[in-house]
Amino acid sequence: MRRVDFEGIAERVFFNKKHLFLAAGLLLWLAAAPARAEVRLPAIFGDNMVLQCEEKGGIPVWGWADPGEPVTVSFGAESRQTTAGADGRWRLKLPPLKKSGQAAEMVVAGKNRIVFKNVLVGEVWLCSGQSNMAHNLSGMPGRDTEIAESGYPSLRIFVALAGPSREKPLEDLERRDAAYGCWRECSPRLGGNFSAVAYYFGRALHRELQVPVGLIVCARGATAVEAWTPQETLEATPAAKPYLDWYREQLARYPELIVKYQAARKEWQAACDQARQAGQPLPKYAGPGEPVGPGYRHAPGGYFNSLIAPVLPYAIRGAIWYQGESNAGFFGAGYEEKFRAMIRSWRRLWAQGDFPFLYVQLARIKKDDGVSRDFREDASWALLREEQRKSLAEPKTGMAVIFDVTDGDLHPVPKQPIGERLALAALGGVYGRKAVYSGPRVDSVRFKDGQAVISFGEVGGGLATLDGKPPRGFVLKGADGKFQAASARIEGKTVVVWSEGVAAPTAVYYGWENMADGNLCNRELLPASPFRAP
Repeated sequence: MRRVDFEGIAERVFFNKKHLFLAAGLLLWLAAAPARAEVRLPAIFGDNMVLQCEEKGGIPVWGWADPGEPVTVSFGAESRQTTAGADGRWRLKLPPLKKSGQAAEMVVAGKNRIVFKNVLVGEVWLCSGQSNMAHNLSGMPGRDTEIAESGYPSLRIFVALAGPSREKPLEDLERRDAAYGCWRECSPRLGGNFSAVAYYFGRALHRELQVPVGLIVCARGATAVEAWTPQETLEATPAAKPYLDWYREQLARYPELIVKYQAARKEWQAACDQARQAGQPLPKYAGPGEPVGPGYRHAPGGYFNSLIAPVLPYAIRGAIWYQGESNAGFFGAGYEEKFRAMIRSWRRLWAQGDFPFLYVQLARIKKDDGVSRDFREDASWALLREEQRKSLAEPKTGMAVIFDVTDGDLHPVPKQPIGERLALAALGGVYGRKAVYSGPRVDSVRFKDGQAVISFGEVGGGLATLDGKPPRGFVLKGADGKFQAASARIEGKTVVVWSEGVAAPTAVYYGWENMADGNLCNRELLPASPFRAP
């Protein structure tokens, strides 16, 4: 019989147990120890990026690392170091940089090392708003030619892919891939999948200034100005109170309304199934609309939180903005106050002073209401255009008037003149080019001898009309409260308006229709904004 070595077995078991206990202890220690966090930066930093040149306050660079970890950022001959805080966040500033089209590397080093390649230094602009800012070059007329000619290696575009609105500001963009959430050289290879307005704006700057241009596109279709304004700013803005009250009421009713909505949809879908089986036309849905709830498109601050906050405070020269359609008829009253509050909040958060803010006035719109071309004092798009015109009172703003080059579509097809008029405002108002960059602006109105005498500034080479005909598009309001179409003539820097049907005018209107019409401009063919006065 084979002898069993009980002592050897016992020794081996003890030895294995010892190692088992040691291994278990090691695993417990590793689990308890903080995970090693590599230095990382938000998506706005990457290969092909453009850094803002000559920013007096320096260039902010920020990210995350282990608490207490030293982080060094180097670019060219410049290098700065900081230490991650207890929350793992770190931030530093590179000194002001000279413009350069020479590709360089930015190196970020902590426990790991990140190298961003092909980095340029030039002019960086934030491009934001709703769908007319978001619409791609690939959807424009003549796109094949435009895309084929879009090879500008020093024009770089960063497009943030819009997701849902968020209740709290995000630290980084939620969605990114090879096309979105990264910097790309402007090239035919991109297929025109970037904002047409931003492209034409940036291309015009690049051609004229001969410097690299970076465009950061953060846009989302069908969004109100309230969605782009930090909620705390809205809370402090009296004009936003009606909207905030309405929004809170809708949220409070959401649990009740979502049940009714889902029931109505289920009933309608069942009716559709029956109609299909019977070979009959499908019934139209006539139930309640989807209620306001989590992720609501117009939620206060929702798209500031999800698209703007993640790129703050990347150094920029200024911002261009194309929005307003969603507010025409949707809490449009007080738009000027809300819009200006949004501008001031962005400037405060960027901490670059009053950076230039250029925006597009609403185009003309042909609605299916039968009266788009008729004068109406309460025309929603005319009222919103007036709010936008009055917003020029905010310092360092500029407005591109575009109704003369648009076709009445909600999404005007010609985007080139829109982007180029924004660029003209930047070249003249920001970069000091000796160019006329604005159409005539109303200075004052006086009523005398049955006429309205309107004085204009920004007349450039003089007042004129787009078609060489007498000025049109004017309406006078009489003391009886009635409105009459009026005649007009140009006299120097003034326009004299009269109507045989109005003996004592009390107000004058120009281009005051949803489908705005008027031909007043300066000799540089930049149109006057629609207006009413006093």
